[in-house]
Amino acid sequence: MEEDQSPFEDRYHDELSLEDDFFDQSLGLQEIISQLDLSHHSPQAPPSRRRDFGDWERDFPPLDSSPLSLQANANLQRLSAQNAAKGQIGLGGPHRDPMVGTESRVGSHATAVSDPRHGGDGASFSSGIRQQHDGNFLRHKKQLGNHLNYQSPIVRSNFSSGSNQHFGGLTNRYALDNLNVSRPNSYDQSQNQNKLMPQYLECFSLGDLKGHILYLAKDQYGSKFLQYKLRNPKEGEIETVLSEVMQHLCELMQHQFGNYVYQRLVEACNENQRTQIILAVTNSRLQFSGLCLNSYGYRAVKKLLNYITCQRQITLLVSAISSGTTALVTDPNGQYLIKHCVEHFSNEDNEYILNEIAQNCYKIATCQSGYSVVQTCVELSQGEYRDRLVAEIIAYALHLAEDLYGNFVVQHLLELKIPGVMENLLRQFEGRYFSLSCNKYASNVVEKCLVEAGEEQASWIIIELLKSPDVHKLLVDPFGNYVIKKALKVSKGVICQALINLIWVNAPAMRTNIYGRKLLTFFNSMKLHQHA
Repeated sequence: MEEDQSPFEDRYHDELSLEDDFFDQSLGLQEIISQLDLSHHSPQAPPSRRRDFGDWERDFPPLDSSPLSLQANANLQRLSAQNAAKGQIGLGGPHRDPMVGTESRVGSHATAVSDPRHGGDGASFSSGIRQQHDGNFLRHKKQLGNHLNYQSPIVRSNFSSGSNQHFGGLTNRYALDNLNVSRPNSYDQSQNQNKLMPQYLECFSLGDLKGHILYLAKDQYGSKFLQYKLRNPKEGEIETVLSEVMQHLCELMQHQFGNYVYQRLVEACNENQRTQIILAVTNSRLQFSGLCLNSYGYRAVKKLLNYITCQRQITLLVSAISSGTTALVTDPNGQYLIKHCVEHFSNEDNEYILNEIAQNCYKIATCQSGYSVVQTCVELSQGEYRDRLVAEIIAYALHLAEDLYGNFVVQHLLELKIPGVMENLLRQFEGRYFSLSCNKYASNVVEKCLVEAGEEQASWIIIELLKSPDVHKLLVDPFGNYVIKKALKVSKGVICQALINLIWVNAPAMRTNIYGRKLLTFFNSMKLHQHA
């Protein structure tokens, strides 16, 4: 038998077609392995073009190079003959692509059935390839048209004592390659791959991967494999996974691929297992706060919040979240966790969160992420918790009204029409309505006061504006003209007539200003509407 090997032999497994009968799914793990009956020393694994395996390359080096056994050649001949009998390709010749169902040809060469390299004279696999083929197989995979049938089947190796080149029968490099299958060139090819994926994954169980689950969870294709297996886990498999990742849950929750495995694990766990997860991730409050601020971590924590089933779990999680309330509320990611707690748990459970928000009301209400949390807390809280928060908003109402985000908090509070709140807010703004009407953000608050307040209270606001010596400036002000428009809509009787007289007197000056002209146009349309 020759010592050297052809380049095709190194790529043999990458170019076998993926047929449903390549591995009989009804056979057990040992029977599938015995079909191949590879010797302890398998051919050297081809160098992988991927560079994202990291620890796999270090922990599981490629297998030593040695020829296939004669028994393996016989088994491969039998499998190739079965494929050729169905019109498929063994190692060459015309075939029907099982993925797209079209006839294709890969080079001019003899098929596996008639290939003399399988003769009884013991000719080597590599020498047979060199004698019978014209070199088409030596082309790069991309030059073959990216046929989907050029995908690596799952490569099994025999279980031999003392070998550390595989784990649970799954060769390290080939295993991850197979989870990828191949990169589709179109949507249809991607759909075909998704249909074939289960026949690969069913060959393995989570028990086969014991000791390597954490590494797989951090790999792009290993993560997909674990997610698939966790959809319908067998008895004891959840405990197997938890035992390996329990000490690394925080790391997994923040990982680009690992967080999806964690989320699927939370869905599959029972109540006791979920409690163990909560205890593990909340053990360090500082680490948990950083986890909640992470773009992947907050999704993992939110998944855990969605699957809480008992009061103990609520207490543990809310207590851990509340320790970093201010930081979370002002964070684009963390705000969603605080909102979830306020929306789904009782005021007693959220006591610390509500008190912390009330204590830092102005800072949170003027933050892009925080103002919506304050609105949610005001709307959903009850009793003393709401009273304290509302009192803080009223105390800072004047400053909040002039803020980019704070004005939305004040407007929302006016819309709720809580008894006594309207009067307190109007009292805070008294004497400042003119200056507020000229402010870009506060003018919206003045308009909201005119709309939400009663007729009497709205009249007092308009009277204050009319008493100002500079009231004519509102007619041509970029923001004040909107306040005048709203006042014309809500006013009646004498007050409405006073506004009309103000516009008539200043009409010549208004015609020279863009905002004045807009107000005159609105005024004329309103008059026409009234006459009609």
